[in-house]
Amino acid sequence: MNKQEKKLIRDLHQPKSRKPTGLCLVEGLRAVSTFLHSVHVLQRLYITQKALSNASDLLKKCHYTVITDSQMAEISAASTPSGVLAIFEINKIVAPLGAGIVCARLQDPGNAGTLVRSAAALNKKTVVFVESVDPWSPKVIQASAGTIAQVNVHELSWHGLKQQKKDIPLLALVTKQGQQPTAAHADGLFVVGNEANGIPPEWVKECEQKITLAMPGNTESLNAAVAGSIALYMTLLPE
Repeated sequence: MNKQEKKLIRDLHQPKSRKPTGLCLVEGLRAVSTFLHSVHVLQRLYITQKALSNASDLLKKCHYTVITDSQMAEISAASTPSGVLAIFEINKIVAPLGAGIVCARLQDPGNAGTLVRSAAALNKKTVVFVESVDPWSPKVIQASAGTIAQVNVHELSWHGLKQQKKDIPLLALVTKQGQQPTAAHADGLFVVGNEANGIPPEWVKECEQKITLAMPGNTESLNAAVAGSIALYMTLLPE
């Protein structure tokens, strides 16, 4: 691995480099495997000697470069590198909006990635990011366990979302005075707000439904990713 390669990878830790290049970093055997079975195109794959034995099936499908543990530590965005790191081209599919989740001003990549993973697991293919963390950041991809490659990611303004959603109802997830998730439109888009401030009030007013999770333990609120995941799951249950 030369200095130019190292610089490219290190630069991809930052949104200002990911957006113009159209590239993202994917780390971990499971996440890389998921991306390989998606529309995103592998550009480069790096693996350490220690990780080779667990990646034999993966390595049959692509070219790779073996690097040292110290080199992996230099280029990895993870605090504890897995030993597998890949660069993929981000293939942004132009797909119509459907049932799924809206990350509205979410700032925690862990929450965003968890919501992506929940949506993918429940076959909700649409994930919209509105004024939120970069969906293609290494931390979001890691938190999603690579399942972000299995959904349609849209980066829109709130106005753009309202224009493109057509007849799809927006379901505002609020802490009180909302209906139960089982009463929500199964084909709607759950709007999950900022970790500290929730959904802006003016956005809530423009949603077709307000949804509230019952909390008999008298907790004021749930973690954003937990609340969104529970709400998504409960739409699968009979009312």
